[in-house]
Amino acid sequence: MLRRQFLSRLGAGVVLANQQNAPASTAQPNIILIYADDLGYGDLNCYGSKLRTPNINKLAAEGARLTHFYSASAVCSPARAALLTGGYPSRAGVPFVISPGDTWGLDESRKTMGDMLQAAGYRTMIAGKWHLGNLKHHSPNQRGFHEAVGIPYSSDMTPLHYVVNETVTVPNVAVEGLTARYTEDAVDFIHRSKDGPFFLFMPHSAPHIPLAPSSRFRRMNAMGLYGNCVEEVDWSVGQIMKAVADNGLEANTLIIFTSDNGPWYQGSVGGLRGRKGQTMEGGFRVPFVAKCPNLIPKGQVVETMATALDLMPTFARLAGASLPGQPMDGVDILPLLSGQTPTLALQRGGGPHRERRGRARQPGDRRRDSGPHSGPAAGDAGRSAGGLGGDGEDCRGADAGRGLSGAGRRLRATRWPKSASGGGSEVKRGQSVSCGIGIALAGGEESSHDTESTFNALAWCAGMRAGGGAIGRIAGSGH
Repeated sequence: MLRRQFLSRLGAGVVLANQQNAPASTAQPNIILIYADDLGYGDLNCYGSKLRTPNINKLAAEGARLTHFYSASAVCSPARAALLTGGYPSRAGVPFVISPGDTWGLDESRKTMGDMLQAAGYRTMIAGKWHLGNLKHHSPNQRGFHEAVGIPYSSDMTPLHYVVNETVTVPNVAVEGLTARYTEDAVDFIHRSKDGPFFLFMPHSAPHIPLAPSSRFRRMNAMGLYGNCVEEVDWSVGQIMKAVADNGLEANTLIIFTSDNGPWYQGSVGGLRGRKGQTMEGGFRVPFVAKCPNLIPKGQVVETMATALDLMPTFARLAGASLPGQPMDGVDILPLLSGQTPTLALQRGGGPHRERRGRARQPGDRRRDSGPHSGPAAGDAGRSAGGLGGDGEDCRGADAGRGLSGAGRRLRATRWPKSASGGGSEVKRGQSVSCGIGIALAGGEESSHDTESTFNALAWCAGMRAGGGAIGRIAGSGH
């Protein structure tokens, strides 16, 4: 299909290319978003790891697995702010990591996906790590969650208390056992909310350091204590899946598993360059699997780029909710997950901005090429677009001019907004722009970027305060 045909359909925000595979009409689905802490692209078995992650493997086999899914930051607090508000971290007022003594937090003017889903009639809960502010008005109970249990920031920060609805219930809680605590509270919420709809956000504090798996998960594996933590998180995913099944909710419950950013040095980036805190593939590209039988065909492998910024618009569509009146930097990716289209057309600043291309592979599909992304799951984890793969291969090769290489994925810049409020201007190749809204380095109307260049630029944006021209701290601390 020609590019001009895509652009002619921008009024809907996405391209609908295969109506035969459109998801069935359903009631508001339950939504469960499971969010690991510092889990890398190569840390799951379905992405090439030797660790035992059977439950997450099952999610992928019964739904969709994305090979090019990105966080909006390489560190914790900014990534979470972007996920929950659908905008770059600078928009949400969280350009770097929040420490226990800080008095600032998530911008009060930004609505979260919890706020949005509450307004659409959902019961909402967070069970896990918050890390978006320490004062009462930053509390998750004030930011869209009817129920909130867990810890206020990373598990290596002190004092570390277990908090239930703004009340400390376990002072100086032990890190070992946190995953089990979150899981018990989350399962209880599912049982109590089975008449739905409900939204469960489960941001784990593992496998972030300190590595403290429960005693029953301290067993031999390829990655020591870190691997134990990953396998315990997988166990937790299995408990959530069981609770959903026990209540007869499987068909109409969307379960998503992803991570906030790449791993610290204990984890695996799957052969990508860089890791947590670094503006390279390994810092931003993370696993993403999603299952919902009423919406997502089984066994899809989606190669089109998607980001954490896209989840809030996607949830809005699923819930029949209205997006809040705030600048949004993501798009609805349900057409990708449901197999309707391999391509998303994006709209920014009132006009065409760029488009994402790729394809969704069905079970039994043969790859179209033998490029650097042509391998099976392990191969997906072992290559880096636009750089050296884990085996030292130069992945740019003959495919360098096609953006995300082998499968012909690409990003095309067409017009660039001058500011978050709109108004486009042409951007020349290699030109830097002040990015209140998008990627900092453009390649001209018909050129393409590799993923690494794109997200080096995105991270640069994430480190800027909204409307400002000075680069803020990107990495912050190691959290």
